[in-house]
Amino acid sequence: MVLIHFAFTVFKPSFRLSAYLAEATKETKYKNAAIRSAKWIKAHMISPNNVVLDSLNGASCARSASSWIFTYNSGKVIEGLSVLHDITKDAQWDKLSVVPSLTLSAGRLLGG
Repeated sequence: MVLIHFAFTVFKPSFRLSAYLAEATKETKYKNAAIRSAKWIKAHMISPNNVVLDSLNGASCARSASSWIFTYNSGKVIEGLSVLHDITKDAQWDKLSVVPSLTLSAGRLLGG
């Protein structure tokens, strides 16, 4: 599980890095990498309760329990989605960034 958790821990910063590189350089390869990453996060790492999950088991493809709630997961994904929306002007990334932030404002991640 440690290696799998590490994979998503690396994936979130690389998603943000791709978005920031696209913003800074205007290069399509970085924008496309950020879009592919956001699509993967949307498909695999957001629970039915709209919580950004912590990890994925590579052997079984099982996601971490939705009770594994860490604010940095949502925060880092929201950050990347915000930059991605700015560079693509695609409303889906703005709408998706509201999903995890609703979880934050509802107090689930803050112990409320």
